[in-house]
Amino acid sequence: MKMKKISSGILFLFTLSIVLGVNPTSAATGEIVTNGSFEEPEVTHSDKWGIYSSIPGWNIEWMPTVPLSWNGYSRPSKAYIEIQREPHTDSGWETPYGSQWAELDSDWSGPGVSIRYEPASIAIYQDLVTVPGGVYELTFAYSPRPNVADNRLIVKWKGTVVANISGSGGSSPQWTLRTVTPLTATGGTTELRFEEAGPHDSSGMFLDAVSVTLSYVSVKIDVKPGNHLNIINLCDRGLLRVAILGSSTLDVRTIDPETIKIGSVHIAERGSRKSPKKAYSYPDVNGDGIEDLVAFFSIPKLVSTGTLTETTTSLTLTATLSNPTTISGTDSAKVKTAGPSRTFPRHGPMPV
Repeated sequence: MKMKKISSGILFLFTLSIVLGVNPTSAATGEIVTNGSFEEPEVTHSDKWGIYSSIPGWNIEWMPTVPLSWNGYSRPSKAYIEIQREPHTDSGWETPYGSQWAELDSDWSGPGVSIRYEPASIAIYQDLVTVPGGVYELTFAYSPRPNVADNRLIVKWKGTVVANISGSGGSSPQWTLRTVTPLTATGGTTELRFEEAGPHDSSGMFLDAVSVTLSYVSVKIDVKPGNHLNIINLCDRGLLRVAILGSSTLDVRTIDPETIKIGSVHIAERGSRKSPKKAYSYPDVNGDGIEDLVAFFSIPKLVSTGTLTETTTSLTLTATLSNPTTISGTDSAKVKTAGPSRTFPRHGPMPV
């Protein structure tokens, strides 16, 4: 028997988060970066900056190209991150994202010491707790260091470069808020890494307001389960079946059927006219012993809203979970405009 190809969609976050030991509410809607604005520790030096070998949330390491010694000075064995605080003693530098920020071409000795322009480029990273298959959005603010011509920053997600930034500094910080999405997690932890890539001279890119939040999580859906061709007749007056496939980490009964839709078209209704109910059921469509959710959609409504047209090659189903995380899944579709059509009654049982 020919098996039907299933495309990726959205995985239910709540159940999977429990399996991973992640708080489902925070994983769904909350911030997963710790100390993203570098407000800890608080800088107390009168010069409004300091260096730290350890800060909450972040791991710190020297860039591999930073030498062990320079001009007769030995590089510290532990890497330091430089944190600056507003109003900075250099012309009152400020940030719109709290009171402090990081500089990624750091320092060997800290304020009040005469060593200057030493090679102190660092990388900082966090191993974020993520949901496998989760799609995330990263935002961060950066600014070239004022009066420094060559500032460079590389951003990596699980080892892959997702941003490569350069810029020349003006007379004061020039903050830019950058968004990178979609970023997909493949495991329970994902490394987010920022690297100073400019000249090693103790003057480099400023970083602030690092944030990562979950957009959605991938699962499998199946348009017209049991039919690998996925052919939909635009003249059909009946209903289209779409299955959200359950698994060991997905209990489909935790999905809110009231919010399931394709485009702007919600699930069709069945039952009496006085008390209609959403048309869905919980069969096992792929024979794996786990319940799936099969939702029924009015083909005429899909056509009239422009969701289903002659050029349609795929359909995307969306819904909202109770926590409330948006889910979305896509499967292929083939459209035809002629041939026999069928009609299912508006009332009474739905075919499965």
